[in-house]
Amino acid sequence: MENYNMIIEKFKYSYLKNGLIEEDINKFFRKASDSDLEYLTDLFKTYSFSSQFYSEDDLENLKILTVPKKVIAFYKENEPQNMPILKSSVRLLSLNSIRDENSSGEPSMYLVKYGIIAIATTIGGNVICLDINELNDDEPRVLIVENQFCAYNDDLNCVEIISAPDDIVEEYDDDEPIELTYKNIKRCVTEVAKTFSEFMYKLANDEYSNIEKMFL
Repeated sequence: MENYNMIIEKFKYSYLKNGLIEEDINKFFRKASDSDLEYLTDLFKTYSFSSQFYSEDDLENLKILTVPKKVIAFYKENEPQNMPILKSSVRLLSLNSIRDENSSGEPSMYLVKYGIIAIATTIGGNVICLDINELNDDEPRVLIVENQFCAYNDDLNCVEIISAPDDIVEEYDDDEPIELTYKNIKRCVTEVAKTFSEFMYKLANDEYSNIEKMFL
């Protein structure tokens, strides 16, 4: 689903039903500038410069990971701008906000190293992320990550997963951290859609009644 026009019109219609005026609604989406689009098209350059947690050497993995063209196409033509929170409790982020969230927000700033890129936040402070490591029909799957999913452990000098399913926690000794790795992220984090376009379609059509209650 590379043509997102129907999805954008559905978003606009939902806002109209909620009493917003068309003039304001039209400002919620715009064509992205080339410089802002670079926050998705060149992940290594963006986060090796702006990350408040990782050094340039830590982010070498981002040199071989790319945000798929189908996602870039959406933001190129329809970059969200100060969108109100949707019925689903989700707020889509602008490209500048995506950069800031993945540079300094928790847990996003820890996840970016592993190709887990936050694109939205929820009313409860959780994040909606793209997993660009494994694609379905040339699109990333979409995840929801709790705001307290992981944290930096000063004593052990590592990022550890704080919130994990009970069966995974039982694999570790009481004083053993569940270290943040891509393998462990896959085991612990919930998928909300198999592709980005599926996520956007469901979001626009209010199929996520409350995404936090549904998946967390």
